[in-house]
Amino acid sequence: MNKQNYFVFAGLIGVGKTTCAATISEKYNLNLIEEPQLNNTYMGNILQDFYNNMERYAFSLQIFLLNERYEQIEKITSLSISDRSIYEDQIFCNVLYKNGKIEQREYDCYVKTRNKLIKNIKPPIKLIYLKCSPETAFERIKNRVRKEESNISFEYIKDLSNGYNEFFSDTKTLEELNLDIEVIDYNKFNDLPIELIHNLLYN
Repeated sequence: MNKQNYFVFAGLIGVGKTTCAATISEKYNLNLIEEPQLNNTYMGNILQDFYNNMERYAFSLQIFLLNERYEQIEKITSLSISDRSIYEDQIFCNVLYKNGKIEQREYDCYVKTRNKLIKNIKPPIKLIYLKCSPETAFERIKNRVRKEESNISFEYIKDLSNGYNEFFSDTKTLEELNLDIEVIDYNKFNDLPIELIHNLLYN
């Protein structure tokens, strides 16, 4: 399968994907694909609503993000870099389902929709997993003081961390998705994967 013309970062909330993607986008003049706008006239501030009431808004948020990311990938026309992958959204949905925030029929609907969309897109050139401990991610979330994230619990971040570990250890699924993975220890912010991107672009 051919690759789509973009690189993508993956990792826990707060790990530093957006900062990393923006820095590399500017340095190499790559089109930056940012996180979908979650505060708009149609959806309201669905992210803040979600953290205030996960049971009510979990499914709506996951379906919204799935469709937005799919549309972003479809619109790629030049070499790009994205600060979140459509593939890791399944991790969030799995955690929410296991924690009783998403019902069985909602989960089944999400998985069915997600699988259909994934089949219609090409994988990225490289998926770069910025890995850090849940403790580090939670500390960074608190330090950046975003209003909509004020109710995030450490237990939720820890559950997501376990989900990421499971996903990136599942070699069969990664092979089926045809994902070329690079894992980077990102417990330190100054370890930007610039050399990796440079080598992918010019070697």
